[in-house]
Amino acid sequence: MCRILVLVGEIQGETLKLLTRALAESARRDPYNNNDSHGDGWGYLEISLEGNVGKTVRYRSIRPIYEEEEVLQGIKPGRKILMFHARKKSPGTPLNIHSTHPVMATTRLGYELYMIHNGEFTLDPFMQEISQLLGNPRLLQEFNDTYLANLWLASKTLNEIDQSHLAKLQSTAKMANIALALLAPQETTLIVSTRYPSQKKDYAKLYHCTAQNLHVYASSTLIDYYTPTNLLNCTVLDNLTAHKYTAKNNEITGPIQLRLQA
Repeated sequence: MCRILVLVGEIQGETLKLLTRALAESARRDPYNNNDSHGDGWGYLEISLEGNVGKTVRYRSIRPIYEEEEVLQGIKPGRKILMFHARKKSPGTPLNIHSTHPVMATTRLGYELYMIHNGEFTLDPFMQEISQLLGNPRLLQEFNDTYLANLWLASKTLNEIDQSHLAKLQSTAKMANIALALLAPQETTLIVSTRYPSQKKDYAKLYHCTAQNLHVYASSTLIDYYTPTNLLNCTVLDNLTAHKYTAKNNEITGPIQLRLQA
């Protein structure tokens, strides 16, 4: 399991500093996970929204996030989308750069689809298709479930992320909190969605928080243990819910609420 953080909108410097620090501390010691760490790598995606898409940065490392705080300090505030992921790999899955989030795949029209994910997919219904996409079944051992899931979803994606395919993918998981970013020539789409078992709600729940011109999605540990209580207005995002944002022509619209039905 992992910890995630997503920001979209006007990001202020102090807010960014406090939230990335909360993510690093959650990864170092997670009270919801027996004080264990999420130390199997980390990464982030930065999409500048000055203009349509002025700049993108993807950073991934197999080192723990709490050992690379100088990288976090180098991320600048501004009008953008930021997606962060601190990984705790599932038993038997590889520790390599390909399996470090955010993962990226190319859609059928050549657009870039990025994913971060907290949970675990059961991809058996899609394995034949995924093997064909890889071209060699032996390569399945080189990648984790998130990489393979995003590869499959990208193969089903044209101009936009298909809600039914996302729901079908998410339905295979007992737990799957997902953030997706689709970079198309005319617009950028962000979708954040939830699926978690009720018996693990404290650990698995995803918060939706707001501040002026800013929306934040964060794993429970960040908000419950490491974020100042007066920084944001937060509520738990309902289970089996997705929020969608679109950035186009200097405008960010959203969140539009979706209910995922497989």
